[in-house]
Amino acid sequence: MKLKNLSVAGLEQFFNAKIAAGNSPALVRYLRTVLRVALNEALRRDLVERNVAELVRAIAVPKPVIVPFTPDEARRLLAAVKGHRLEALFKVALAIGLRHGEALALQWPEIDLKNGTLKVAHTLQRVDGELRRVEPKSEESRRLIPLPTICVSALKRHRVNQDLERAAAGAEWKETGYVFTSRIGTPLIDRNVLRDFYALLKAAKLERRRFHDLRHACVTLLAEQGVDHKTIAEIVGHSDVRLTKNVYQHAQQESKRAGLAKVGKFLGRPVAPSVATPQESKAVN
Repeated sequence: MKLKNLSVAGLEQFFNAKIAAGNSPALVRYLRTVLRVALNEALRRDLVERNVAELVRAIAVPKPVIVPFTPDEARRLLAAVKGHRLEALFKVALAIGLRHGEALALQWPEIDLKNGTLKVAHTLQRVDGELRRVEPKSEESRRLIPLPTICVSALKRHRVNQDLERAAAGAEWKETGYVFTSRIGTPLIDRNVLRDFYALLKAAKLERRRFHDLRHACVTLLAEQGVDHKTIAEIVGHSDVRLTKNVYQHAQQESKRAGLAKVGKFLGRPVAPSVATPQESKAVN
């Protein structure tokens, strides 16, 4: 399609066709953003009379439904990951709420096992076809997190196992410094992590979930232990405490349902026969 032949109707038809073909709304919205930037440059060079991408209706991207793990489901998952080579990864994601990219970007100098702390300073993203550590989106994402014992123990075992894998790989090992790697030391690829994650969910007899739901589970579990929302936001790196509250409000639905079920059961009990007081007896006579 030539620049001068672009029209609002034509672009909307193009984007709708992309959606109909099975592309995600997020991808189509990204295409619109790229085209808008390109047309702004074309407009600056007098190649077009207007930027029609600015006039196209925004592509709606539905928000994912938040379905955090319940305490029972979290324990079942932990039982399933025991002994897995990425046991520490899943425990860290669940216990301290790391984002997927934050966990995969971790390098050993950022973890102090002696003092039990973990520093989040990067996220792992694919840039120009390569996995790279990049700066986090917000300043709040940079944080120092105290590690619970379950994480410290898992990371110590993971480091020992990584040393064994390094020795077994020999000359094929690539020293990258990453905490979570392939069996030859290279950064982990998203789809491989997700493949293992889905297999573990199946082993734990749990419904398929997003890796990100581990993070939501952390928020929920912290809130249910009485930790205030501001502190939770600082632990998980939320830029706004309202994000923290939103996650927990979704999780509260099951608690509300259970509580109201108890009330309903109480109100549905048979009414015991009343016992008349002496004054009521005289009034009847």
